[in-house]
Amino acid sequence: AESRQEELSKGKGEIECQKAAIEKLTCELKVAQEELKESKSIAETKSEEVSKLQHQNQCLKSDIIAVKEKEKDVVEENEKLSDEIRALKTRTENVEDQLSKVQNERTEYLASLMK
Repeated sequence: AESRQEELSKGKGEIECQKAAIEKLTCELKVAQEELKESKSIAETKSEEVSKLQHQNQCLKSDIIAVKEKEKDVVEENEKLSDEIRALKTRTENVEDQLSKVQNERTEYLASLMK
């Protein structure tokens, strides 16, 4: 009977150890579940941030395309203005040459009148 009693005590001890182990594992499981919940929340936040950044990136790409198009227009306008400036310089030189000739002819004419 004593050995039976010892076996029962030993069995109870083992049950108590197993209960304690189960409680410990249950606590660890709850902690892990909380950590998982936090991780999911962080992942959701990061996912939202990524979506916002992707949207911003798309807007910036559109802006870059618009700026490049505008740059082409500005370069074309600049080339046209440069051509117009060259043409005006040429016309100015021609007018200056004509004015110089007229002034020389006038001076010669006045000189001939003085003789």
